[in-house]
Amino acid sequence: MGNELTWQVKSLEKKHVCARKYSLGSLITPSWIANHYLNDLIRNPKMKFKEMKADFLQNYSLKLSRGQCERTRALAFTLIDGKLTDHYARIWDYGDEVLRSNPRSTVEIGVDVNPDAKYFKRIYICLKALKEGWLKGCRKVIDLDGCFLKGKVKGELIVAIGRDRNNQIYPIAWAVVNVENKDNWKWLIELLQSDIETVEENGVTLISDQHKGLLEAVKEVMPHAKHRQCARHICANVYKRFSGEIYKTLFWEVAMSTTDQQFKNNMEKMKELNNDAYDDLVKRNPKTWCRAYFATDRACEAVENGVSESFNSAIVGARGKPLITMLEEIRLHVMERFDAMKRSTNSWKTVVAPKILIKMKKWHKNMRNWMVIPSGLYWRLEMVMKDIW
Repeated sequence: MGNELTWQVKSLEKKHVCARKYSLGSLITPSWIANHYLNDLIRNPKMKFKEMKADFLQNYSLKLSRGQCERTRALAFTLIDGKLTDHYARIWDYGDEVLRSNPRSTVEIGVDVNPDAKYFKRIYICLKALKEGWLKGCRKVIDLDGCFLKGKVKGELIVAIGRDRNNQIYPIAWAVVNVENKDNWKWLIELLQSDIETVEENGVTLISDQHKGLLEAVKEVMPHAKHRQCARHICANVYKRFSGEIYKTLFWEVAMSTTDQQFKNNMEKMKELNNDAYDDLVKRNPKTWCRAYFATDRACEAVENGVSESFNSAIVGARGKPLITMLEEIRLHVMERFDAMKRSTNSWKTVVAPKILIKMKKWHKNMRNWMVIPSGLYWRLEMVMKDIW
């Protein structure tokens, strides 16, 4: 009724023989559905459309189309995370809050200046606890890598990942940029260099893929740093030109060579197999991806930047979120990981890290064949043939 909160039945069909209609089309609005699913999507952000449709049919006896589910999901996440424009407008507030709650951290925000306004370009974050932890207890090796964002606004996340004494992932810094190029990599490396206080005497080793802009940025900003190229990326590029498992096998034998002579012997095998493949490897500067030429004081034999790719994989869900939500989920992931690692170390039975103990146990079989030989100011271990004993 128009003038009171009552309903008037004007016609009544007591006997119904038609089938119930489960699809009501536009009568069910995405905003109504979104409000009903808000708490469910907060608890389970990865809820699939199939699950949403089945749940709605069971609870409300109504069918939803895929399009309705997509609009509902998008609207619900807008209600949860806020509008995309709000995230970019408040990024400076977020940076101030990070600095307030984490004094002496580094937060740098870059902008593009246009005549009408300033527009967000990039943000760099390095928390105080992370950089101090890396300086005090990590290997002087840093993996650099980038990955694409998966949300509506495209961009890239570039990261600097270290390795702790147990040879596990240690995030140092991360940045969100508009594109992975020389300018953005140079910007990140300059800020990273300032944070970790690198100088020529205590320099670091950087591991990266073959991104041209990254290689050029490293040469300009940290020319004293040792640089390694990811062997897995080189192997993939070689395999594109020379197909066959034998090339992969020989390549990894070359990359894992631990002495100059072993490297030369394995390269000769490659040359005998295919001279063009041999020339291709020579052009790729083997000193940057073969173990035989790595500095021993870095205590890291890694020939690939797998830890950075593992980190990118661990935060793949966050990479689809709006800017501030993504940055917060990354920070929370790092915080929770460090708490779990700290609790894990309490169960260690020795001061030697577990993964290092595993390596030592593998070497234990050959220890009986080692002898200590005095050599001036130093003592060194030499492996001798069994028939000497």
